[in-house]
Amino acid sequence: MRTRFFLLLSLLATGCPGGSSSDKDDTSTDTGTDTDTGTDTEAPPAPTLSAISPTSGPVAGGTQVELTGTGFLDNSPGVPAVTFGSSAGVDCVIASDTAVRCLTPAGAEGDVDVTLTNLHGEASLSGGFTYEIPPLLFAADGKTGAPGSFYVIDPSTAKATALGKVGYAITGLCMAPDGTLYGTQSTQSGNLGTAHLIEIDKTTGAGKPIGELLDSATGIYHNSTADCTFVGSRLIGWSENGDDPIEIDIKTGSASVIGDSGVSSSGSGIAMAPDGTVYFVPGRVSGNLYTINPSTGVGFEGPALSGGNYDNINSVAFLGGVLYAIDTQDLGSTGSLQKLVTIDVATGEMQTIGDLPTGLDSLVGSIPVVPE
Repeated sequence: MRTRFFLLLSLLATGCPGGSSSDKDDTSTDTGTDTDTGTDTEAPPAPTLSAISPTSGPVAGGTQVELTGTGFLDNSPGVPAVTFGSSAGVDCVIASDTAVRCLTPAGAEGDVDVTLTNLHGEASLSGGFTYEIPPLLFAADGKTGAPGSFYVIDPSTAKATALGKVGYAITGLCMAPDGTLYGTQSTQSGNLGTAHLIEIDKTTGAGKPIGELLDSATGIYHNSTADCTFVGSRLIGWSENGDDPIEIDIKTGSASVIGDSGVSSSGSGIAMAPDGTVYFVPGRVSGNLYTINPSTGVGFEGPALSGGNYDNINSVAFLGGVLYAIDTQDLGSTGSLQKLVTIDVATGEMQTIGDLPTGLDSLVGSIPVVPE
């Protein structure tokens, strides 16, 4: 009996085989729970672009635009990179989750894709922004008959920038409806040779001669063709040889007098307005503004000119319906002072815009004037 009692105590102290779940040797800790917590997250959505405003601006850049879309702030995507074509936008800032503002970089004329990129992806607007060349004025040297430069002029400030050498002295500039730019050569009334019609590259200013300004029927060289303008497809010049308008063949340069104008001139500027009216200034600012009948050549006296700075107008040009002119000292040299002015065609009153480089003797708008 005593032996069985001690055996039972021994078994209780050491545990029995196949004992209960409280057995300390059982290392199973299965809690019955799944290790998948269910907290997996999807990647943040890429940004979207729906619009840009404004959709166009000058090639010089600096236009403030606003891009609208989504995903500019959600999930901390960081500051976006915005490109216009291959050029980066300037000073881009996030205005909200749906708006980003930038300044456009400089670009070439035409449409470019606008792309926004952040840490979550990118979005694009195909052809979203259009670079435009703002209305400008072109001008060229020609006052002394020596080869000069070609300029682009800001019509709002008169600031002139030289683009390149023409290779010829130019006294008249005129742009065809198709955008081809022509100039009449200045040879100081023939003392420096025979004048030609010149085709001019608008991007470089380089000139290419087309042909002599010769009237083959009379043998007269129109070496003093002071200015020119297109009337539809017709190239009309003003010849100081007889103070009359001439018609010039753009393929050969040959010229013929349209008719007796009845106007005495010196210097002179001629330009067609968008409504088809051909305006003419005989040269002197103490004179009058005229209109010219392009079919007969006859001139009609208009309002007296007023408000000039100096004593001569040597070229006129229409741009955006406004008549611009070069108001110059009649010194016949590159030392002449000159200003860009506008002329009110109804009143003849001139308003000064600013100073121009000396020597400029021709002016034309960068946009062809086509009769309405």
